[in-house]
Amino acid sequence: MLWGSFRYGPTDYRVHMHVVPASSPEVAAMRGFRDALRADPLLRRQYAALKQAIVEGGPVDPVAFTKAKHDWIVATLDQLGLGSHQHYRLYEDDPSQPTTHRLAS
Repeated sequence: MLWGSFRYGPTDYRVHMHVVPASSPEVAAMRGFRDALRADPLLRRQYAALKQAIVEGGPVDPVAFTKAKHDWIVATLDQLGLGSHQHYRLYEDDPSQPTTHRLAS
């Protein structure tokens, strides 16, 4: 996961992104999730409400933010028919140890 920020006008926006191999089945799932969010206003509102609830407690680091969204996203992917049987959790393992699934989280 990479994170940073960009400025648009007077506002700084924090962003983070997940990098996965192009051959990963997660690519199709995340694109499907993106397309579902674009097409479904209710799903967008639910996702926004989840993210708002996470940050209402105060500043949240990017890893904690991602981990807090994980279960909701997995359930939503399953409902959309985009889920897989492999749902890796970000940073559940020791991040200093290389693993092949960390990038696909």
